[in-house]
Amino acid sequence: MLTPLHIQILLHYYAIAEPYAKDKPAHANSIATITYTQQLVQHGLIYRNEDSPSGYSSTTCGEAFIERLLATPIAL
Repeated sequence: MLTPLHIQILLHYYAIAEPYAKDKPAHANSIATITYTQQLVQHGLIYRNEDSPSGYSSTTCGEAFIERLLATPIAL
């Protein structure tokens, strides 16, 4: 099950090529953030990318997930 934190981390690596929560080291290095990042890797939504300043990038599957999420209409 994806949590809001999973989606936040995935969205970050989809949109930004810098370390996640770099201005909030306590959050970036928390057990939850580390665990959820590893889970996103295990499920093929992000991957370790040594060429990226962040160290991670979204996969094609991760990009498709985010694009589908962004395309989901909401009632205002």
